[in-house]
Amino acid sequence: MYKIAVVDDDKVEREHLKTNILKFAETNNTELSVDEYCNGDSLLKSEFKEYDIIFLDIAMDGKDGLQTAKELRNSSFNSLIIFCTNFEQYAINGYEIDATGYLIKPVTEFSLTQNLKKAINALKKDINPKIIIKTVHGNKVFNLNDILYVEVQKHNLYYHVLVNKNVEVIRCRGSMQSIVKNLNSEFFAQCSACYLVNMNHVKSLEKNIVYLGSDELPLSRNYKRSFTDKFMDYMLNNGVIRN
Repeated sequence: MYKIAVVDDDKVEREHLKTNILKFAETNNTELSVDEYCNGDSLLKSEFKEYDIIFLDIAMDGKDGLQTAKELRNSSFNSLIIFCTNFEQYAINGYEIDATGYLIKPVTEFSLTQNLKKAINALKKDINPKIIIKTVHGNKVFNLNDILYVEVQKHNLYYHVLVNKNVEVIRCRGSMQSIVKNLNSEFFAQCSACYLVNMNHVKSLEKNIVYLGSDELPLSRNYKRSFTDKFMDYMLNNGVIRN
């Protein structure tokens, strides 16, 4: 599912854009959600890193769209920004902030569709998608590839994540069944009932052990065949040559 934010100080414009985005989702069988913000400050106070796409009005009272976008980029927001404006000349400034596109108001269904398709295609090509981990301290966003492995203990999930070359352990509530479903990816596989491993970080397999850097995880009998097969497929699909 794609998470989208619409930022505009004009309520009518926000609702018009949201309605047409949801119409696009229904027509194109695309799962997405849309949140509304009345100005840049309210967006910046939110968990804005959760969003895949932000539609950002330029001419707003207080902090305008360009200022808001610069603060987003300065906060390491790397997702997609589409500007909305009444003035075409603003579009040039928009590209200085690595904007994906711009919409001239009043926004037409055709121009919105073209920009959304462009944005979604770009997201599909993202080689390092993100994951939102809901913790007791709030939501945290990580690159999927930075997850070494996930372990389950009772009703808790422990994400072992690379952060600035160090490993942090992030705890949240959940089950192995739910995380396997959410991380339905060619890069992840279970080596036992308690561990889900990112194969990008596997250093070697020896007998009944999976080596990930300094960590050693058990490779159980019930999962050994499926894990080994998936790991071999992963290596072949990623250009690794077996001797």
